[in-house]
Amino acid sequence: MSAITSRQAARERIFKQIQAEVDRLLPADPKVPLQGRTFLDFENVAEQVSNDLYVTIVEERVMLAGLDRPTVARCPHCSSPRLRKVGEVRKREVRTPRGVATIEEPTLRCRDCGRTFSPGAAGVVDTGGSGFVAQSGGEGGA
Repeated sequence: MSAITSRQAARERIFKQIQAEVDRLLPADPKVPLQGRTFLDFENVAEQVSNDLYVTIVEERVMLAGLDRPTVARCPHCSSPRLRKVGEVRKREVRTPRGVATIEEPTLRCRDCGRTFSPGAAGVVDTGGSGFVAQSGGEGGA
């Protein structure tokens, strides 16, 4: 049930970003001048909007991937599946072809070896729509 709520929240954040971009490009107040004067200006503004939306969508999708299935099933140090979340969530910036996406990562502690680590967004692999699994080969699960 929480994944549905989180998915809805992600959709709302994306729609809010889209609305903000439309309001910036085409203000409702006719007294506010439109941005740009040349076709190149229009293209540059459209590209910036595209990049901003791309980053927002990537950030939301990564967050949903973390909610649907854990990105790490085993400790990278000792391969134990006995993990627990500890501490606060770290925010990490990931460079994409269109900008920087901010990704929240939990800090995990292995109950066997006691070491802590963050799974990292690089560990999330798209399996062609069948869900996400860790690159280390472990399967997520509840």
